[in-house]
Amino acid sequence: MRSPPRVRTALRDLSGSRTESKLLDSSRIGRARRLVDLVSSRVDSRLTVLLVDDHEGVRRSLREVLELSGYRVEIAEHGLQGIEQLRRVEVHIVILDMDMPVMDGRGFLATVALDARLARVPVVVYSASPLPAPLPAGVRAWIWKGSDVCDVLSALARLGPPPAGK
Repeated sequence: MRSPPRVRTALRDLSGSRTESKLLDSSRIGRARRLVDLVSSRVDSRLTVLLVDDHEGVRRSLREVLELSGYRVEIAEHGLQGIEQLRRVEVHIVILDMDMPVMDGRGFLATVALDARLARVPVVVYSASPLPAPLPAGVRAWIWKGSDVCDVLSALARLGPPPAGK
């Protein structure tokens, strides 16, 4: 059984290569399809993910995978836009790149930590930056950008529903 074309295209775009992709071998496609099916059957369609990344291809592809999984997705191109979105829109989870112009992920996390309301929103870092020890405050998972997109979906699924009062 093959995954839907939109899922294959989104996964291929996330890999950064349209020809040979570790994301597109049959076992990963099958795993991605099963995970999208599982996540979409369990996701509360009211959950909104804020995706903060400066790379247009990553934003487009990850947005498509997240939407296919049942999440609502807001987009920001850098940390400052992300802070503005977080203040303006009810967001339940943030997916954050660390290396961006204007305001990077570190600046985003530092700014969020100063506001108790914003600091309650869990952050999943999806970045090529090295994993720090310990994780910065508010970061619930750190996923290397070269990893399988299923790792992102798994991290989101583990976070569960939004905290009470959000």
